[in-house]
Amino acid sequence: MRHAVVAALVILQGCTGAVSDLDAGSDAGSVTDAGELIDAGTDAGTSTDAGTDAGTTRDAGIWDGGSVRDAGTYIEPAWHVGIPLNTWTEIPNTSGAGGAHVDAWGALAENKLAAELYIAASGGHSDSADNRVVSMNLLADAPVWVQRHAPSANPVVDVLYYPDGLPTSRHLYAHLHYLPTLDVVLLGGCRYGYGGGTPTGPGMDAFDLTTNEWIPKGTFPDITPFNAYVIEVDGTGAAWSASGNKFDPVTRTWSTPGSGTGLGRFPHATAPARNLIFSLQYGDGQGYDLNLGVVARKLDTTTGNSVAITFNASTALTEFMTAQPTYAGMDFDAANDRFLFYAGEEQGKVYAITPNATTTWDISVLATTGMPAATPSSGSGINKRFRYLPTLGGFVLMPTSTSNLWFLRTSN
Repeated sequence: MRHAVVAALVILQGCTGAVSDLDAGSDAGSVTDAGELIDAGTDAGTSTDAGTDAGTTRDAGIWDGGSVRDAGTYIEPAWHVGIPLNTWTEIPNTSGAGGAHVDAWGALAENKLAAELYIAASGGHSDSADNRVVSMNLLADAPVWVQRHAPSANPVVDVLYYPDGLPTSRHLYAHLHYLPTLDVVLLGGCRYGYGGGTPTGPGMDAFDLTTNEWIPKGTFPDITPFNAYVIEVDGTGAAWSASGNKFDPVTRTWSTPGSGTGLGRFPHATAPARNLIFSLQYGDGQGYDLNLGVVARKLDTTTGNSVAITFNASTALTEFMTAQPTYAGMDFDAANDRFLFYAGEEQGKVYAITPNATTTWDISVLATTGMPAATPSSGSGINKRFRYLPTLGGFVLMPTSTSNLWFLRTSN
């Protein structure tokens, strides 16, 4: 079965420690703390790409700038064939996270159109020193985790960089990203690095997916000013911090273009067609400051200004407020112009947030079947492990490192 890929598609793209950090809460987890350009001109098969593949191989070699696929076609991966809409489907033999320690507030980064997932330097605090980099290509008939870089052999505690110069492992939360302009995986700051002292800092460290090597530290300037971490990449490829700082990957400079209080802690999602980044949480998003109730904001990526969002009354809003979700995941469903929010504490339950031109939006529950297992009670949640992949027409979910990946198809 073949699916056409539209060339105009655009990339849509805790625990707390004894350090002084930007988040005033603390986690409820298992540890106690104190406070593409790949365009080589040929496809992955045996023939030169002339806009379509040879009919037997996937046309995976042409990715124009990392943001749009060529106008050819691709062969639907075997695991994806016949998946009905709004049904949770387990992807066989995808457990293990490639050995990465994602259960300590870990995250996924994704090349949306290549349907490739990445994990880098996941662990931190007293959970794991492992800073390996792994990936998975979901366009494969039988996806498997591949190690792109081995973990440092000599990790030490309470530093931002190990003796070999590579970044320490850390809780990733929402701060792991794919930058299409540079074809790198970005660590947008370090929260709760490995060791009881929980090293924390603004470092912008990147892994080059072409060379499979870490780019030397200091190549990208630190978050300036350092008052938040990178939380999203907008439709132009620029990276944003929660406080409204903007990083231009072409000029490699920081700016603060707008005003306002920025965005909430997490989760966040980018809607490129609407030129906005949206954040939604209950309380502080970690199970604290519950008196704040529902906290939602949108940031205009053309101006950098942010405003609060409220919701029309609905049964779903009441259910959301009762659930008080923590460490949730969210991404933008571009095919349906909505944000989907998943926390895992309510087994398989997905909230749909429908934006509009005003500051009062709607929230509903997306009816799904085949629910995956709920997130374990470790308290570390889903974070950035619920990701939209437009090439596959849906969302991939990693509940835990020991579970298989799950897929929720939301469009044909």
